[in-house]
Amino acid sequence: MSLRFLFALLLLGSTIVVHIVYRDYRLEVPTLLLYGLCGEIVLLSAFYGLVAPIVKRHQVFFVNFQICIDAICISIVVFITGGYSSVFSFLYLLIVIYSSVFVFKRGTLMVALFCSLQFAMLLVLELYGYIDPFGYGGVWRVVTLTGVQVFQKSAIMAVACFSVAFLSGYLADQERKSKAELVAMEAHLDRVQSLAQIGEMAAGLAHEIKNPLASLSGAIQILKGELEQDADNMRLMHIVLRETDRLSSLVN
Repeated sequence: MSLRFLFALLLLGSTIVVHIVYRDYRLEVPTLLLYGLCGEIVLLSAFYGLVAPIVKRHQVFFVNFQICIDAICISIVVFITGGYSSVFSFLYLLIVIYSSVFVFKRGTLMVALFCSLQFAMLLVLELYGYIDPFGYGGVWRVVTLTGVQVFQKSAIMAVACFSVAFLSGYLADQERKSKAELVAMEAHLDRVQSLAQIGEMAAGLAHEIKNPLASLSGAIQILKGELEQDADNMRLMHIVLRETDRLSSLVN
């Protein structure tokens, strides 16, 4: 959304610069369309920013909606700047590239197909005279197109879109896999650190428990030699010594 807003400002600024350089301040139809498109993109960016926190549960639809609107806006830019001879047809590739960040590889291929069909439809309508794109001078451009030219340029655009879709989709998938592996490694490291802390605590507890057991065992050994050799006393001494040895074994 931020990059879209910057693109609108760049398009607006470049249009103003062209007018200043050529000292042409007439508000012709192409100029008005460009200004209107820039304003529309700015308003859309503001609208997207407002509704983004609300549509968290429908992020996939929200992203796809933005991609479709962006493709239509690029088609309008291409129409305004010359149609077949427009130098802005490469902007379709930017849509394919950024869509790979938000949708999977299959979605990126669908975006490439959508952009290719839009561009081809624009050229076909221009070929048969249903639309007359503007030229750079602000007038209706009159150029004789042939079916071969339209087919060649549509094919080039389709190949470019799908090539970029395959490459960017592959890189995006690899980035997602790397991120997932990194998250798994961090979780494993957290578990290892927790186990290490538990081990240190267990070692400390074992040490603290064994010291009293050793003292108890030594004290009982001394008492065993000093008390009367009574059967009951001896039985109790053996019980205490046996249980202290068992506790010591458990601690070990």
